[in-house]
Amino acid sequence: DDHEGHDDHEGHDDHDDHEGHDDHEGHDHAERITTRDELESKPWGPAIAAAFAVNLCTLIGILVFFPAIVFGRRNDISADTKNLVLAIIIPSFACGALVATALFLIVPEAIHLLQGGHSEEAHDDHRYLQEGETNTEAQVAWKFGASVLGGYFLPFVFASFFPHSETTDFAEAEAEVLVENDNTENNTLAKHTPGEPSTPDEEEPDNENPKEEPKEISEEAVAKKVSAPVKGPIDYQLAASILAGDFFHNFADGIFMGTSFLLCDRKVAWTIMFTTIFHEFSQELADFFLLTVQCRIPVWIALCANFVSGLSVLLGVVVIFAIEVQNETIGVLLSISAGVYFYVAMTEIAPRVNHALNTINKRALSLLMWVCGIVPIGLVLLNHEHC
Repeated sequence: DDHEGHDDHEGHDDHDDHEGHDDHEGHDHAERITTRDELESKPWGPAIAAAFAVNLCTLIGILVFFPAIVFGRRNDISADTKNLVLAIIIPSFACGALVATALFLIVPEAIHLLQGGHSEEAHDDHRYLQEGETNTEAQVAWKFGASVLGGYFLPFVFASFFPHSETTDFAEAEAEVLVENDNTENNTLAKHTPGEPSTPDEEEPDNENPKEEPKEISEEAVAKKVSAPVKGPIDYQLAASILAGDFFHNFADGIFMGTSFLLCDRKVAWTIMFTTIFHEFSQELADFFLLTVQCRIPVWIALCANFVSGLSVLLGVVVIFAIEVQNETIGVLLSISAGVYFYVAMTEIAPRVNHALNTINKRALSLLMWVCGIVPIGLVLLNHEHC
């Protein structure tokens, strides 16, 4: 009887284990349902719509395309004026917009994230850019610095895969101007064999009427050769650098907008979207000008490439809605983007503009266009805050 009772006890234990197993399966099933419900309950529609609206800013080049065609074909506009626009006004504006985007928006946000900003404790059960351990000041410094330098040297990696068009320097430009002057004035010297009669074209130089000294080459003529947009091969390296910086920056914008729709009041989220659109207008316009003028990419290809790189804003929204992203990861991506923008603006474009600034008026005009590129980006800071 005792043995049978023991068997009954074992059967009871088996029954309990089976019930416990059923409870465990039910728990897993409930977790899967909860995860699926959480994904479906997130505001996918508004967030995707906001991201797509931001991405439409990449097509801003259409707004300036047709006026540019009319401007280029007008005969009443001098070549000097057209050269002024293409060599000074447009690239100076682009430099200002890119540098301001990096310094006012990207760098502060990157440092904030690397320091472990946006703590999730303030959002109860919500997570904002899942963070790990807080970095020390030294860790933030080396991670930020290494990421910016990595972004700056990224175009050098692109140089291994894409050809880089050579920029005309002052020596080459001066030589070209000399050749043009010689061709214009027919100042060519023919070799004369000793003992042969001189032809009228090879008359001995008259000592009484010495030949006029060659004219000095003006700096303006040389500057035109240096700064004038040259029809030539596409600068794929510069184009890849511009598009890479735009990709990382837009991806981070998508992360921030997606987070705002998850954690912030809907009114605040839409405000963040409009703020993003405002600074994207200036930045994307700068990218378009650089792709078409400096990289010599056809307009329709530049529009398509800019639009495709801008799709990363949609990717950012999807990523933050679907998976957990650490602050440090986004901070590193932003820092890389800043480094790329510094390279494009300060290493590629600014030196080309500087070659064309041979008068005080042109330098003042360039400075003014830098300011025009900087101010719209800086105005974003008036309403810049974290949830």
